[in-house]
Parts: sequence; structure tokens; C-alpha cells
Amino acid sequence: SCGVHVHIDFSATTEEDQRALFKFAKAFESQVFELVAPSRRENSYCKKLPGRMTFRDRYRWLNFAALREFGTVEVRLHQGSTSAIRIAMWVRLMLRLVEAGVRQGRQRITSSRSLFDVLDLSSRERVYWTARRNRFIRDEQERQQRVQPAPQPAPVEA
Repeated sequence: SCGVHVHIDFSATTEEDQRALFKFAKAFESQVFELVAPSRRENSYCKKLPGRMTFRDRYRWLNFAALREFGTVEVRLHQGSTSAIRIAMWVRLMLRLVEAGVRQGRQRITSSRSLFDVLDLSSRERVYWTARRNRFIRDEQERQQRVQPAPQPAPVEA
């Protein structure tokens, strides 16, 4: 029921930087959501971004309301963890996302590209995030199979 929140200093940014990050994050949002546990994807404390950037709703996965209060953007999406490796990998990924967002968000964004390519992840990082995403996909498929009733045989007529 808890999450990892990461605050990234954004106090020296311009409105253009903020809009660029929002645009970039919105474009790659679905790929970012694939990297976290399903319980976080439909969580009311880290909802998807709205159509327009807002500084009022702090319960977005990328929270711009923290900018006014703390001078940071806050990433609220990751599930709770005590694993230093998981948290460090998430922090690195989010730092790269914010940096890329400011740099590339002013350009035309093609969200059909892989987030991993856009962020220029190392091979080690790609292996880690791909395995994590695939595990969540596999777990969700297994869960759905358990929930669905077994097919019933067709009745035999005499």
C-alpha cells in the first residue's frame, strides 16, 4: 500500500523546460507504467497525466505540484521496496527520463520508439528493465488465467 517517491530538483528550470518534460512524460507514459507492479498502475495516488499540465493535482505519477512547494518534480509511481538495487535502478531511470524530457520534449516526439532507446540505456539496464517488464506481463497473464473459468465441454446429444 506504499510507494517510492523520488524528488528531482527542478528549481532552476523554465516554463518551457516544464512543458517539455510534461510532453515527453505523457508520450512515454504507457511504457513507464509497464515497468511497475500492476497495483501501482491503477492507483489513485499516482494517476496517469491529464491532457494538460497542472500544478494542482499532486496525485499524478509525475507530480508538478511539488515544483511550487519544494522546487522539485516528484515521481510517485514505483511500488514500495526495501531493495536498494530496485530503488537505485528506478532513481537512475527517472533521472534519465527527466533529463531526456527537458532535452527532447521540445521536439516532435514519436512515442512508438522504445523508451529504452530514447533514454540510451546501457545493456545492463536494458536487461534489468526488460526482465522486470516481462515478469509483470507474465504474472498478469497467469493471474488472468486463474480468474477465467475453465472451458466447459460441449454437451453430447444422445
